Amino acid sequence: MVYCWYDNGSSKRLKVGLMVLGNKGIKKIKRVMDSIYFKSPDVVPIGDIFFWTEFIENWHNYFGLDGSVEIFDYYDHDLLLCSPNIDPYIDNVLEIEKTVKYVIYQGGFGSILKLNFNQPIPNIIDYAVKDVRELEHFIFQDPYDDRRYSSSFAFSDQYRKEPPFYEQLEKYGGNFFVLGNICEARETIWRAMGMENEFIAIRDNPEILKRFALRAADFNIELGKAQLENEYINGLIIYGDIGYKNGLFVSPRDWKTIYYPALRKICDCLKEYGKPLIYHTDGYYLEIMEDLINAGINAIHPNEAKADIDVVDLVKKYREKVAFFGNIDAANALSKDRNSIRHEVEYKIQAAISGGYIPGGDDIPASVTPLNYDYYMNILKCCRGSPRKG
Repeated sequence: MVYCWYDNGSSKRLKVGLMVLGNKGIKKIKRVMDSIYFKSPDVVPIGDIFFWTEFIENWHNYFGLDGSVEIFDYYDHDLLLCSPNIDPYIDNVLEIEKTVKYVIYQGGFGSILKLNFNQPIPNIIDYAVKDVRELEHFIFQDPYDDRRYSSSFAFSDQYRKEPPFYEQLEKYGGNFFVLGNICEARETIWRAMGMENEFIAIRDNPEILKRFALRAADFNIELGKAQLENEYINGLIIYGDIGYKNGLFVSPRDWKTIYYPALRKICDCLKEYGKPLIYHTDGYYLEIMEDLINAGINAIHPNEAKADIDVVDLVKKYREKVAFFGNIDAANALSKDRNSIRHEVEYKIQAAISGGYIPGGDDIPASVTPLNYDYYMNILKCCRGSPRKG
């Protein structure tokens, strides 16, 4: 891969890859784009974006694979995620205390976390922002700092470090539909101050939250531009996480008042690149579906089946308005038997044949056995259709 330096007109310069695409990569990119924009793809795209580390370790061990073998290559996925350091603070794993059992560290949103090494996910034990008025002084470090792109880092509030963004692109760019990622304002707020403080602030200080949301949007817009300028990045995930199993964390009215303007600003500024914007939220989010569409979102991920979301119905209802990723029930169907897996895939994939849906899990947890995942991939490939000639 060859790099040049790109001047974005604001005295910031970024290293940008000169795109070299193989024929296979071109087909994958077109396949995913056709699905997002409601054109019948040659075959239905496949690919899971997020995996638990424990699952990947189990998968390598079960099949006796070298640790360098990537699951995306092994199953010939069509899409994957490549990420720079998108946290407000660039030094996003500052260790405070480490023992054989746990580590305490400051994450990239300023909060203090504790990871017990026998658990996959750290817990936030002290938030960076104690009083909502402190948000006025919350620091977003330079989105164009080259360390975000050329140094190893941890995904938001995680501990394990990932290869540098440029290194990821050298490995995957041109061979897959590659997604970049940013956060919207609410994701930043709850990581910095916690949900309880957020809920209190919605009641007592909504104007402070709204001002901060727009400032967070400005930071993430620049992070988005830095990624979308790179020709190897084909689309962008925007993390929101507004829902849980039974509904939204905040009322639709409060979301519309406080967070929607910032999301709309992000979409308005980034849509000029002509690359799809994909909103990521766990849980049940359908109460704000029209707002997401009006903001300019092109697709939504992961449409958790455990939140009683059925993509077969959604594709019919929202065809030509918004596309959908995910909705394969990893926590239940993929964690059971082959009949459950086959039924899940055969039912969901009917929504994908004419575009508008790309099947996949949300996170693939450790409860999914390597053998079940292998069977799931094989069933998907059998059901996805045959490439059309011409």
